Amino acid sequence: MRSGCAVRGAGFTLIEVVVAMVVAAILAAIAIPQYTAYTTRAKRSEAKAVLAQAAQFMERNYTQAGAYNLDAAANPPAALAALPASMSQAPLSGTANYLITLSAVAAQSFTLSATPVGSPGFTDADCGTLTLDNTGLQGATGGTLSAADCWRR
Repeated sequence: MRSGCAVRGAGFTLIEVVVAMVVAAILAAIAIPQYTAYTTRAKRSEAKAVLAQAAQFMERNYTQAGAYNLDAAANPPAALAALPASMSQAPLSGTANYLITLSAVAAQSFTLSATPVGSPGFTDADCGTLTLDNTGLQGATGGTLSAADCWRR
């Protein structure tokens, strides 16, 4: 028979559980925004890659037809109204995060735009719409960062 000794049962005390929850909450408060920023930058990089592919398509068209706004593959060459469907979104397959559009196309100039479409859980408040023109000028409108920062990141 034991006298005066308390037997401690197995388990955790309330203070230990609270401390563990506080540590987990602090880690989550740091990790979740970092992960969200990382995935946004990755999606933006995909959009920039598709814009570069579309610009190469336009340059090939210029080389073949002598103008950006003519489709040399057509017989006879016809006006180019839009990009091929394979270049209409970023990423190229799956759920679109950005829509790629060709605007302000003329014989000697064009502008490509990548507009965030707000797919579930995605917005790009930092950069908004990315643009690329025939001179290689990179732009960003509707975001909080400058165009140089958006294209550098």
